[in-house]
Amino acid sequence: MKGIIFSLTLVAGILLLAGCSSEPDSNGLAEEINNQRIENASENTPEAKAATSKNDQKDVAEYMVDLADISLAKHVMSLLAIKRSVHPAVQVYAHETVQQEDEERQRLNAQGQQYKITLPSTLSNTSQLMVAKLEEQKTGADFDSYYLSYIAELNDSAISKAQNLIKNTDKPALAGFFENLIATDELHMKKATDLKKSIN
Repeated sequence: MKGIIFSLTLVAGILLLAGCSSEPDSNGLAEEINNQRIENASENTPEAKAATSKNDQKDVAEYMVDLADISLAKHVMSLLAIKRSVHPAVQVYAHETVQQEDEERQRLNAQGQQYKITLPSTLSNTSQLMVAKLEEQKTGADFDSYYLSYIAELNDSAISKAQNLIKNTDKPALAGFFENLIATDELHMKKATDLKKSIN
């Protein structure tokens, strides 16, 4: 609970970024760092690699960057839902999502460190716009409906990116990590879709 309360105090600061589309995109900056590291890495070093070829390494890094951004977007949107949802079941779902995404980002960061992949710590421009759109909705049924739709959409995107990542890595442990993520996000997406139907 303390973590949620503390996080709520940060939401306003995070949302201030939503109108700053002129700022460098956090995903783009992370991808640039990763691409440069991969290009500059010697083939003979024991440095951790998420795939055999440099192209596959770049693809894996890009998907991990996108997945970290999606997780952060779900977290921020759920903090908003905790504050503004009027439906008890949506409130419960939002609390569960905050906890789930906190844990998911920690695991993603651990994978990033293991494979020397830089992940974004702030929302991308695209996610900022999505959060801003959600914030525009009136508190009530409209807000709850938009929130659940966005969460389902984000989970669907995460599943697709994780599937593509698995195709590009030759590391069984990394593939297994993202197979588990897919299973979790599939359940989470279904719950959001079913919940939206039940409250409409």
